Amino acid sequence: MERFADLHTHTTHSDGILATEALLHKAAERGLSALSITDHDTVDALPEANVLASALGLDFVTGIEISAYDGTTEEAREYHILGYFFDMYNPALLQFTDHCRHQRIERAERMVVKLNRLGIPLHFEEVLQQSGKGVVGRQHIAAALHTGGFVRSYKEAFDRYIADDRPANEVKWHFPVSAAIDLIHEAGGLAVVAHPGRSMHGLTLVNMVKAGLDGIEVAHPSHDAALRRYYEQFAKAYHLFTTGGSDFHGSKYADETNFGTIGVPYENVLAMAEAHNRAVDIEW
Repeated sequence: MERFADLHTHTTHSDGILATEALLHKAAERGLSALSITDHDTVDALPEANVLASALGLDFVTGIEISAYDGTTEEAREYHILGYFFDMYNPALLQFTDHCRHQRIERAERMVVKLNRLGIPLHFEEVLQQSGKGVVGRQHIAAALHTGGFVRSYKEAFDRYIADDRPANEVKWHFPVSAAIDLIHEAGGLAVVAHPGRSMHGLTLVNMVKAGLDGIEVAHPSHDAALRRYYEQFAKAYHLFTTGGSDFHGSKYADETNFGTIGVPYENVLAMAEAHNRAVDIEW
């Protein structure tokens, strides 16, 4: 049986619904050989996961998914940069994740104020209850709106109030793509662009490669066979690693089907680990 890896998953430390231990047990039950937890802008799940994975016979790859932008204006495009094989205790990385946590809280507070002005008596404490110990995001505001009976679904919350062009939205802090790549390298890791999909222009990818990008997430639920072939060819042309995963949250359509079936062969993980080991003593 081919050994398989899922390099894109989320826990309750960001916007997943499973705690770290539950996700790792699920990975073992699905027969995965390697797993990475790539929570949004936080590494809080990684120390526990690293210990538990060993006990379950899983190879664990440190991971993070950083929200980054190609500019500083409101029109700047958002991209997600995945980091792998980095030092989870790197001071610069921990300073960044702490800053992200504060930025996310302040953004959510401003959004709640806007909702209040729209006549919705939502309290910020209700949003924090939805996020638990994890970083705060719009999905937690949507959950609080739904729980409070202000909307009938998460989709309605976004469509009416908190999507990018809706009245209660607040623009995110803009962290540049190049800075995200540099940060991952500073922590000793490899930088990979997440789920580029159909909307990413080839020139944008080339610019990321020039900024030091190490790989492309080829296997993802949003990529059909044609897109996978395209990004595999691009990666080969620019000597990039190919990664992939289910982007498991536990709450999304087809999560259960995708987990354990969308990912990459274990050999891809070994190739990345070898490159990481070669680069550990190199000044990026």
